[in-house]
Amino acid sequence: MTGFGNDPIPGMGAAGDPPAATQARGYALRVLNGPGKGRELPMEGSPVVLGRNDPPDVTVEMDLSECELHDAPVISRRHAELRMAAGQLQIVALSDRNGTFVNGKQIVHGKPNEPSAPVALKVGDKLKLADLELEVIAHG
Repeated sequence: MTGFGNDPIPGMGAAGDPPAATQARGYALRVLNGPGKGRELPMEGSPVVLGRNDPPDVTVEMDLSECELHDAPVISRRHAELRMAAGQLQIVALSDRNGTFVNGKQIVHGKPNEPSAPVALKVGDKLKLADLELEVIAHG
């Protein structure tokens, strides 16, 4: 049915759902600086914890150890989390002693030692975990 107030929303399916291409589109992070510069890290599943593996105590889905800019690590073991919620990519700051930033703005924790509120991300957004710079890109 069409007409005033009944026309579909451009880019949305008949039921108001995003088109299948948007739902199935994958994301990755491109490393912008340091020894991993240019490397693409695909997001496989959701949620994806970003940080440093420290076996046997801590293992993360996206290990950034090889991308560290310094000998002494500055990226936390469980630094941040990427997740999909209602078709939207989001980041949550976890135990980020040296900060998590989106487009230059630091994610602030509501309470100490608790995860932050989720922040929506889109392709092209720049992330900074401590001093590691990343860009959100479409993947696949």
